[in-house]
Amino acid sequence: MWIKAVIPQLERKGFPRIDPLHDGRPVPLVMRFYDAYFGIAAGFHVAAPDGEERLGTWKGDGKKKLKSKWGDPEP
Repeated sequence: MWIKAVIPQLERKGFPRIDPLHDGRPVPLVMRFYDAYFGIAAGFHVAAPDGEERLGTWKGDGKKKLKSKWGDPEP
């Protein structure tokens, strides 16, 4: 029942039809259809680089001093 009710509606929206030579639907076209159908492919923008990458450097010395509202912790 699902195949007779839903698939024709999807085919009217661009879902690929069964290829008689291969007796199936082309998988890349099905994936492309669902990407567009669910809006996965829409809305992606390439961001501009935000600056030079310095992977070997760290911020600070890595030793944070914890402070609480009762004062500094004991060493």
